[in-house]
Amino acid sequence: MSKIMILVHTYYPTQNGVQAVTQYIVEGLAQSGNQIIVVTALKDGYSEKENHHGVDIRRIAVHRKNWYEHIGDKKVFEKLCFMIKKYLNLGEKVSDEV
Repeated sequence: MSKIMILVHTYYPTQNGVQAVTQYIVEGLAQSGNQIIVVTALKDGYSEKENHHGVDIRRIAVHRKNWYEHIGDKKVFEKLCFMIKKYLNLGEKVSDEV
């Protein structure tokens, strides 16, 4: 069993091409016994945590200034880094330097 983290801007329940392809792939990986977490953007009305078809979904507040530049506060970035470290069981092995 492998641990796999996917970071994608849109995911279930949003419906578009990116979501459809990502969902198809990760649900197949989950059915094969892999531990999957998808980290995606938090939108109004969506929960921060849920499990859908064996895939753990975590949503974080990410804002876009325009189509090519993401903006956000340092706390959201730190939360994402913490989630990745915790998920991968890296603890203090990873430097906090950016």
